[in-house]
Amino acid sequence: MTDNTPGQPVHAASDDTRDQTSAEPSTSPVKRLLRFSEKPRDAISPNCSRIYQAVTACLLTLCVYGTLWAVFGEGALPGNGIWVVFVIYILACGFGKFTQVLSLPPLIGMLLAGLLLRNLQPLKSYLPVPSEHLSATLRNLAFTAILIRAGLGLDVVSLRRNSRAVALLALIPGSLVEAPVVALFSYLLLDLPVIWGLMLGFILAAVSPAVVVPSLLSLQSRGLGVAEGVPSIVIAAASVDDIVAICAFSVTMSITFSEGNLVWTIVSAPLQVISGVVVGIVTGILLWLIPHNSHRHRDALRFTLLYIVSCAYLLGSNRVEFGGAGALAVLTTSLVAGMGWKMEKNVLESWFGLLWLILMPFLFGLIGAEIDLLVIVPSQLGLSLVVIVVGLGARVMASYFCAWGEKLGRGEKLFIAIAWVPKATVQAAIGSLPLDAVRRQTSPSQEDVDRGYLLLTTAVVVILLTAPAGAFAIQCAGSRLLKPALPRDLAEIRISGDLAETRGSRDMADTRVPMEGTDLDAPAVESQS
Repeated sequence: MTDNTPGQPVHAASDDTRDQTSAEPSTSPVKRLLRFSEKPRDAISPNCSRIYQAVTACLLTLCVYGTLWAVFGEGALPGNGIWVVFVIYILACGFGKFTQVLSLPPLIGMLLAGLLLRNLQPLKSYLPVPSEHLSATLRNLAFTAILIRAGLGLDVVSLRRNSRAVALLALIPGSLVEAPVVALFSYLLLDLPVIWGLMLGFILAAVSPAVVVPSLLSLQSRGLGVAEGVPSIVIAAASVDDIVAICAFSVTMSITFSEGNLVWTIVSAPLQVISGVVVGIVTGILLWLIPHNSHRHRDALRFTLLYIVSCAYLLGSNRVEFGGAGALAVLTTSLVAGMGWKMEKNVLESWFGLLWLILMPFLFGLIGAEIDLLVIVPSQLGLSLVVIVVGLGARVMASYFCAWGEKLGRGEKLFIAIAWVPKATVQAAIGSLPLDAVRRQTSPSQEDVDRGYLLLTTAVVVILLTAPAGAFAIQCAGSRLLKPALPRDLAEIRISGDLAETRGSRDMADTRVPMEGTDLDAPAVESQS
C-alpha cells in the first residue's frame, strides 16, 4: 500500500520532473528556425544581419527577374529592353549602396551606374540603350511620386509661422534671381533661345530637400540653430521652392513646345495654371470624402487613388500636350487632400516615402543612361559649368539678403545661403523632359535635339557637383555658423510651441529623407538623426 501520510508528497517529485521535461526546449530544427525568426532586430549581430539582408536582396532579385521572364518572355532575355532596364535598376541600387558607405548621397552612385552602362564599350553589345518610351514612362512615374510628396509634405502651420521668410526664400533666390541669370548667360554663352534658357533656369532653380533635410536634422539633433528657428525655416521653404520651380518650368515648357498660333500660345499659359489648380482642388476635396473615413482599408485606398489619379493627370496632360496643367493638378491634389486628412496623412507620407525608395533607382539610373559622353562637346561642357557657377553665385547672394529681415545673425544668414545650394532630385526628374518632348514630335529638328540634350547634360552635371559638395558644406558651415541652443532657450521654445513645430516638421521631413540621405533598406519614416 502507498503511504499517503501528510508531509511526504510521493508524487510531487514525479510531477516536477514531468513539468521540467515538458519545459525543456525542443531540439526540432523547425522550432529553432521559428525561434530565430522571432528574435528582435537588436538581438542579431551586425554581420549576421548584413548576411540576411544580402540573401534577401538576392532572392528578391531572382524572383523579380523570374516574374519578368514569365511575363515578357524573350523581351526579358539579355540584350532586350526589359533586361536592360532590369540591369540598370539592380546596378543603380548596388552603386547607391556603395556611395552611401562612402558617406555620399546614394543618387551619385545611381547616376554613375547609368553613365557606366551607357559608355563602357564592352557592355554596349549586351546592354543597348533602353526604349525611349519605356524610359520616359518610368521616369514620369518617379516624377509623380516627387510631386505628391512635395504636396503632402507642406506644413501649413510652419508656413504660417514663418510666412515672410519662407515666401522670400522660396520665390526670390531660385525662380526670380537664378533662373533669369541662367537664362541670360545661356543665351550669351550657349546660344540658347531665351525660352530654352528659362527652361534651363527653372530646372536649376529648385533646391533639393532630400539633401538639405537630413543635413539639417543632423544639426538639429545637436541643438544647432534651433533657438533661432533656422531648421524650421529652411525645411518649410525648401518644399515651396521646389513647387514654384516645377510649376514655372512646366508652364515654360508648354509654351516652348506649343504648336498653335501666337494667340493660343499666349492664352495657354494662364489657362494651364488655372485648369491645373481647379482640377487639383476638386480632386483633393473628393479625396476627403472617398473613401469614407470608416472604411477598414481607408489608408490603402487613399494611397492607391492618389497615386493612380496623379499618374493619370501627369501622363495624360503630356499626351494632349498640356503638361503644365498636369503637374499643377498633381501638386494641388496632394496639397488639398493632405490638408483634409490632417495628421492621418503621416501614414501616407511614409508609404509614398517607401514608393520613392523603389522608384529612385529608375529615375537616376535611367537619367545616367541617357548621357553619351562621346556626344558631349568639351567646350560646351565648360561653358555650361560657367553658367552653373554664375547662377549659383547669384542664388547664394539673393538667399543671404532674403534672410536679412529676420532676427538672425550674420552666421545664420550665411548658413541659409549655403543650405540653398544643393540640387538633385528635381533636376533629375525634369531635366530630361525637354528632350522627351522633342522626341515626341513628328519630325524634330536636330537643333532642338541638341538643345534638349544640352539641358539634360547640364542637369546631370549640377547634380554631381552640388549634391555631395552641398551636403558637406552644410555640415561644416552648421558646426561653425549656427549657435548651440541653451537649456533655457529650449525651454522657452517648448513653451511657445516652436519646438513642437520643429518636431512636426521633422516628422514630415522624415518621409523625405530617403530620397537621397538614408539607408535604402531602412523604413521610409526613419531619419538619420
